Amino acid sequence: MKQLISFLEKDRKKNVSVLNHIDSGKEIEYRIENNFAVIRVVKGTNGKDTSIYFAGEGEISEKFIKSFIKKGDRMFCSVDYKFYEQMRNLPMTTWEEICYKFIYEKNRIDRVLNNNIENIREKDISIVDRTWSYTGSWSYKYLKSCIDSDVNSAIYIDNEIAGWSLSHSDGSIGTLFVLDKFRGRGIAQDVITSMTRKKLESSKLPYLFTAENNKKSQNLVSKVGYTKYKKVFWMGIKI
Repeated sequence: MKQLISFLEKDRKKNVSVLNHIDSGKEIEYRIENNFAVIRVVKGTNGKDTSIYFAGEGEISEKFIKSFIKKGDRMFCSVDYKFYEQMRNLPMTTWEEICYKFIYEKNRIDRVLNNNIENIREKDISIVDRTWSYTGSWSYKYLKSCIDSDVNSAIYIDNEIAGWSLSHSDGSIGTLFVLDKFRGRGIAQDVITSMTRKKLESSKLPYLFTAENNKKSQNLVSKVGYTKYKKVFWMGIKI
């Protein structure tokens, strides 16, 4: 594992997801060849399936990838465009989603909050689950695990949850949502500011992903101080 960590630390911004998985104790399998690494995170996304990450600047070999992938692998995560063009033509890829990766590169965040911040209350996890774009039979358990194991932020108004965000299993900030009747009060910006501050206080690199066409979220996180790092791709795997 020391070999892999040393390899990933060469570009921490690019490889922060895998480094966070390692830091949180996830089971990791990997192979390094010709300055390129393929990494499997076991139970890395929803407590059941496994996910594949790439690292390094070497040339990717289709044979190399096929020899590593096995039944049960769920997706290729945060793939650079360089590899996406090649991977998308493989018969094992079934779907894709394009995102932008944003990183907060400063060592502090001074913005003053206009709302009080709490943690997400357990009774409200069902609301978080119901409003999440990827809700499914597995998602409540996954979201509860994220809330129990890492930082999260919520704003309550008159004892009702108004907006929230949490840390995904890879340490990225996500699931930002504000209920319709509470929008226009600066809640989303306060929640992201709070999450960023908590990450910095934990000596973690704050980062997040937005859908390629979600200009509203991209503008929001840019106002908070995030920098657009690069376009990345998620791709489904079916063996």
